[in-house]
Amino acid sequence: MSFSDVREQEVAKKLVRNMVGSGRLAHAYVFVGPPDTGKVAMAVNMAKALNCEAGAGDPCDACRQCRLIDKGIHPDVHVLRPRKASRTISINSVRELQRRISLKPLMGIYKVSVIVEADRMMQEAANSLLKSLEEPPPGTIFILTCEDTSGLLPTVLSRCQRINFMPLSQRTIESILVDEKGLDPGRARVISRLAEGRLSVALAYCDPDEIEWRRKLLDGVSEAADVLGVFNESGRLIDHFNRYRKDIAASIKARNEGMDEEAVAARAKGLLLQEISRVLSIYMSWFRDVLVAKVTKSDDLFTNMDRVELIRRTAVSMSTGDIIRKIEAIGEIAVKIDGNINRKIALDVLLLDLHSIPEGEPCSR
Repeated sequence: MSFSDVREQEVAKKLVRNMVGSGRLAHAYVFVGPPDTGKVAMAVNMAKALNCEAGAGDPCDACRQCRLIDKGIHPDVHVLRPRKASRTISINSVRELQRRISLKPLMGIYKVSVIVEADRMMQEAANSLLKSLEEPPPGTIFILTCEDTSGLLPTVLSRCQRINFMPLSQRTIESILVDEKGLDPGRARVISRLAEGRLSVALAYCDPDEIEWRRKLLDGVSEAADVLGVFNESGRLIDHFNRYRKDIAASIKARNEGMDEEAVAARAKGLLLQEISRVLSIYMSWFRDVLVAKVTKSDDLFTNMDRVELIRRTAVSMSTGDIIRKIEAIGEIAVKIDGNINRKIALDVLLLDLHSIPEGEPCSR
């Protein structure tokens, strides 16, 4: 894979190409942007370009250096990811990386260390890495990737040159769905908007079951409901999460024979938190669309393109302040969900908030 195989990201590609071609390199970079935007692929390609025997700026993909990096077995290129069980990067992992980069290069011109989801480093791990960023071994390049920089220590961030990655355009995702997945253009247009720049989400929505699940979720917050209806919806979600965790744990055990129960449970919990975040993001997309409908008559900015009429009706029935309060309520739960909270109670409270209409306002939805 060369730089041209990374979809879009023309600004990032130009910056990396220019730096590699000119030899004017920083010792550390941070690639920042949403998931599915090619950050890790770009980092690996940069490692290849720096060590490529062709020396043409772009990796040739044919020389020994490029092939070994592609296979993940180059002795001077290391990719560090969060542990699957805890979703964190430990100090021991960082120390092992530091031990490797302290050695002289065995094959390459540069030693390149790629730290994926660097914001998942534990504080002691980040402090340990800081020492290497302050005094890097000669010929060493660090590339950190993350969705945003809020989880990175300011001292770590200040020692990295930042390169931003943008969400994929709707047009690109739509083209992939039509040309590579064979979807009809109308369905591809709806799904590409739902994906909000994430190709993996778009591919998931190619499954009719995923679209049906989303439809039920949106029905749960967009249709009028009394307290009993809210509790029923909350119970339905909790049942879904319990089944999801049980099924994912069974799948993890089946794929990893001999893994102890604690590790299985930890990995299943991490995936469950991702599933809960997915549900909350769908709720968020609905109320964001309703807020957009309050300030514009154009439908082109909506995420849920298949519900335009209902979005418009809901916007009429709610005040701007109330919509904002509901968005804030979803955001607060999203922040707390990683903590030790009672999810059933949290969902009950959230859904009650989302269905509440301030006194004196119309409630026809």
